[in-house]
Amino acid sequence: MRRPSVFSRAFFTVASVALSLTATAALADPAQAKPSTCFFSWEWHGWKAPSPSVLYLAVRVNDVYRVDLSQPSAILQYPNTRLTTVTRTSSICLPIDLDLQATNFSGISEHLIPKTLVRLTPEEVKAIPTKYMPY
Repeated sequence: MRRPSVFSRAFFTVASVALSLTATAALADPAQAKPSTCFFSWEWHGWKAPSPSVLYLAVRVNDVYRVDLSQPSAILQYPNTRLTTVTRTSSICLPIDLDLQATNFSGISEHLIPKTLVRLTPEEVKAIPTKYMPY
């Protein structure tokens, strides 16, 4: 078996030190640390659709998540539309974790494919018009 060269050992040593310093700096500065985008499926308790391709989800007490859909759905704009999801895991961290289906009052259903899942900052939540707040 071939031994690693001096150059490759030095490279991996420098890379390891740089990685550990970056991780330490992120832990030391809370402003750099990003909040978790994950939530448990049972923490989601409301939703609103400001447009056919955007959903706001109410999670926990005062968190709001924005879901951008890959295709718009006019059903989301109908009154008395229900939004359901099939959960395959208890935590929702990625758009693929949301298996969404919208059903209107006539029983017409449409499968929704989430493209993005983003936890909004408190400032972004305050900017949402009252009629689109998911609470």
